[in-house]
Amino acid sequence: MWTRMFGLLSFLLPGLAVAQATVVRPVPASAVTTTQVRAPNGTSSHAFLRGHMILTAAELAAVPTGTTFTSFGMSYADGTESPAGGTLRVYLQNTADTTNTKSTTWTTAIAPMTEIYSGALQLPVGTTPATVDLALPVSSFVYSGDGLYVAYEYVGSTFAADPATYYANSSLPTSLFMSSSTTALPTTVGTSTAFRPQLRFGYPNPHQNDLSVDALDVLYGDLHALWTDTVSVTLANRGSLDAKMANVLIRTTGPLPSSEVLSGGPLAAGASTTLTTTRNYFAQGGQTLTASVGSDEDPSNDTLSIPQVVGCDELSYAGSKPAYDGIGFNTGAGILAMRYTTSSAPVWVSAITVEIHTATTSVGKTIRAQLLDGAGQIVESGAAHVITADDLGRRLRLPLAMRVEVAAGTRVFAGIEQTASTPGYFPVSTVAPADIAADFTYSFPSAGGTGTEYTTLGTLKIGIEARALLKLEVGDGGPINFDDPVSITATPGYGSYAFLVNDNLVQAGPSNVLTYLADVPDDVAVSAGRNSCSANARVVVGDPLFTDGFEVIPKVIAASDAAMTRTAHAGPVASHASAPVPSDE
Repeated sequence: MWTRMFGLLSFLLPGLAVAQATVVRPVPASAVTTTQVRAPNGTSSHAFLRGHMILTAAELAAVPTGTTFTSFGMSYADGTESPAGGTLRVYLQNTADTTNTKSTTWTTAIAPMTEIYSGALQLPVGTTPATVDLALPVSSFVYSGDGLYVAYEYVGSTFAADPATYYANSSLPTSLFMSSSTTALPTTVGTSTAFRPQLRFGYPNPHQNDLSVDALDVLYGDLHALWTDTVSVTLANRGSLDAKMANVLIRTTGPLPSSEVLSGGPLAAGASTTLTTTRNYFAQGGQTLTASVGSDEDPSNDTLSIPQVVGCDELSYAGSKPAYDGIGFNTGAGILAMRYTTSSAPVWVSAITVEIHTATTSVGKTIRAQLLDGAGQIVESGAAHVITADDLGRRLRLPLAMRVEVAAGTRVFAGIEQTASTPGYFPVSTVAPADIAADFTYSFPSAGGTGTEYTTLGTLKIGIEARALLKLEVGDGGPINFDDPVSITATPGYGSYAFLVNDNLVQAGPSNVLTYLADVPDDVAVSAGRNSCSANARVVVGDPLFTDGFEVIPKVIAASDAAMTRTAHAGPVASHASAPVPSDE
C-alpha cells in the first residue's frame, strides 16, 4: 500500500501558486481528509465516473466576483503506482444554493451548466502529494460571487492497480453526488457523500500588492516550557508588484501576550521567503501563536494561527491537531517512536502519551509504553494496556514502571509498542499536512535495537511526560564541621537559582553554586527555574543521613550515551491503515 507524507505541526495553505500573473486557489481551503472514490482514481473499477458537487459562497469568498477561470485542477495526497489517465469534461454553474439540490439524473443536472473543459487528464504517479492543473480555453463562464456547482465526467483509457488519493473536505453533508462503473457512463449519480475532493481554480491576478502568509510552523504543539520553541513563517509575494519590505508580525495571545516583527527584506513579485525565530514561553496555559502581514488588497491570506498548550509536564509535536491517519505494523509487532532531545536542563521522564486512532480494529489489542535511549535500547517499559472502545480517538497516558533521569541535551525516543495480532491494526494517530522533516519518526524492533527512520508516515501523536529535575551536591563528600566553608552545587541548566539556608534567602541569581560558612546542621533548600518551570531540592548539611537532594533511581540516560545507527530498513516496517479515518476510500 502506498504511504502518504505528513508533516510536523504546521498550518499550511497548500497549492497557492506563487506567480505574478496568475493565482491558483484551492477550494475548499480546508482539506484534511482524503478520498479515493469521488474523483478519477485511475483504476479499471472506476473506468467511467460522473459526479456533481457544490462549493458554497463562503468557500469561494477569496475569488473575486467577475472572475473568468484560466485553469482547473485537483490536489492529490498521492498518485497511482503507474501511469493512468483518460478524458475529462468539467461543467460550472453559478448558484445561490447552500446545499446540493441538483437532480441525480445526469442530463438534467448538467442542462443549465457551462462546459469549461473537455480533454485529457493524466493522473500523477508516486507516493507524495501532487497537484494537477489543466489549462482552460477561453470561456464565456464568469463567476458571479455566489456558490458554484461543479460537475465532472471521466472516461479512463489507461489504468493502474493502486488508486490515486485526493485531498478532500467532509464538512458539508450530501454535498456531492456521484456514480462509477466498469462498463459505461452512468445515467444517474445516486450516491451522496460529504467527501468533496479539493478543487483548484486559476485566474488572472487581480492584485498589485498582496503579501501572503503561506505557512506557519512550530516545533511543538504541546510545549514544555523547559524547551525552546522554533517558529518559522513562509511569506510569498502574490502581487504583480515587487514589495519594498516583507515584514511579518508574530503574536502570542494567552496568559502572557508577546509580539515580535520578523523582516524578510524586499521581496520580488512571485518570490517567497521563510523566516525563522526561537521563542521561550514564560507562562503556562493555552495560547495562540499568530503570524500576520499588514493589510493589503487580499486580506484572505494575511494571517495564520496555531493553538498551543504550554505546561511543565508534557511535550509533543502534534499537540491538538486533528488526527488524519492511523499508523501501525498491521499484523506485526514493533515500536513506533518520536525522537525528543532534552533542553539545557535534565528531566525525569515518567510516562509516554499517545492518541489512539479511531479505527475499531484496535479494540482489544495490546500496547505498552517504551522509553529508548539514543542508541535505540529500551531503558524502561510500561505495563500492557488493552485498547478499549472508549480509548478510540483519545489521548492516553501510559506510565513507565519507574521514572527515568535523562541528562540535559540528550536524545531519547518516546515509543509505543504494538503487539502482533490478527486482524491487523494501526493504533497510533498521525496528523496532516505534508512534508515531515528528517530525524523525528522511527520504528524499532520490540526488543529495541537499530531504528528505521521514516519521513513519509507523518507526525505521530506520541508525546513524552517530563518534569524538571534538580539535585544537590554538598562539598566533596567529607565531614562538615561548624564554620567550615562548604559549597552547595545544584544541577546546572536552569536560568535562575534561589538558595535558602535555615529558611533565610542567602543567594539568588544565575549561579548554581552557593559557598558559605556552615553552622551545622543547616537546612539548605534550593529552587531553580527556567521560563515558567521550576524544581526544588533540599539537604541538611552536616547530617549525611538526611537528604532530599539525592535519590536512588533505577535508570539513568546520560548525555554520553552512544547515538543510534539509523538505517532505512532495519526494523519492522510501519505503514498507514488501508482505509485511514477520516477518509472516504
